[in-house]
Amino acid sequence: MARRKRRPRRRGAKTRGGKNKESDWADNMSGLVWRLLEALPIIGNFMSQFQEDPNTEYLSKIADTIGDAIPELLDQQNFLKDLQDLLADQIERQNGFLEDISDLLKDYHRPDILGQLAAYSTLAAAVAQIKRLADHTEKMAGALNGIDENLKSINARGEFFPDSVHSYVRMKINHHSDDSVSHYFTVFNKGTLWYPKFADLQRSSPLGPTYLGHKTDLDELCAFLAADVRPRVGPTAVLHILMPTIGQLALCEAIKFPEAMRPFLIEGQLGDAGTPFVYICTTEEEDKACLRDIGILKPRQIWEMGTHWVNPWPFFESSTRKYFVDPGFKPGAGINPDSRHKWGFQAWYCYVGTEPPRTLGERTRRSWSEYFPVTWYG
Repeated sequence: MARRKRRPRRRGAKTRGGKNKESDWADNMSGLVWRLLEALPIIGNFMSQFQEDPNTEYLSKIADTIGDAIPELLDQQNFLKDLQDLLADQIERQNGFLEDISDLLKDYHRPDILGQLAAYSTLAAAVAQIKRLADHTEKMAGALNGIDENLKSINARGEFFPDSVHSYVRMKINHHSDDSVSHYFTVFNKGTLWYPKFADLQRSSPLGPTYLGHKTDLDELCAFLAADVRPRVGPTAVLHILMPTIGQLALCEAIKFPEAMRPFLIEGQLGDAGTPFVYICTTEEEDKACLRDIGILKPRQIWEMGTHWVNPWPFFESSTRKYFVDPGFKPGAGINPDSRHKWGFQAWYCYVGTEPPRTLGERTRRSWSEYFPVTWYG
């Protein structure tokens, strides 16, 4: 009996498994790539016996193309492996470098600038100062409406304050994690009672190397960021000073931030009524643009009290001057300086200007006579 010639299968015909050949190849390629590459020569030789199958030429081209690409793919794989190792080493170095900065901040002390920022108040006293010195814009916008409500949340915030600080810092870190520039974070808070619990949280759930630490003195913190951190992290990295607080905080002294700190952000928090917890006094527009959820205070007034006495014979001259920052007694027009004694005595008490800003992190010995020259006598 003559053997029937086997009819060639149509391209795309289904096999016993119910799938066409191209689908089988796709499945195998996705799961067993390297095994397929090893078997390609054997498959090519086997398929060459069936010249009538149109898939033979197609599969041979695939085998040749993949075979030619194997060396390049292996080179790329080795390159990616080297790049991965390089990045891992760089990340490890960077993390160690940032941990060194964090250790430096813990031990950083500048007795020459420590405690310069003495004009601050907290809680109810801060509320009184904020209401008195709040910037005109703040008052017009109604931003002070909920300031008394912030005091009511003190007890609830106090008990969970370490957790609140930890979550707040983590939120800020995550918010900037995808930015094209680096961000580094510090915390300024006048108190230390939250330190132990916060340290426990850091051990169990570290914030990572971009959190550099916390300070109770704003002058020391700014000096450290400007002189020690900025040279290490480069000119484009953004330095953050976060100011979480339990209650209201008012920094009444006129201040400005060091130029060497830029770019930077000073960030506070808002109460339930949208009122900031932290208010600071800065007159620099460039600094105001770097504030987030921070209220603005007006600069305090400077008043001068002075005497001048000239005796024509025998001639002698004597004068005294004393300055008062934001004094309680402010007569409407001051004491008339033209009221002279017949022997040339002159006395005055009057407003001479607003407090000029002091640069944080720098030792400042204020001599008000340099800012406000003598005007009452020649």
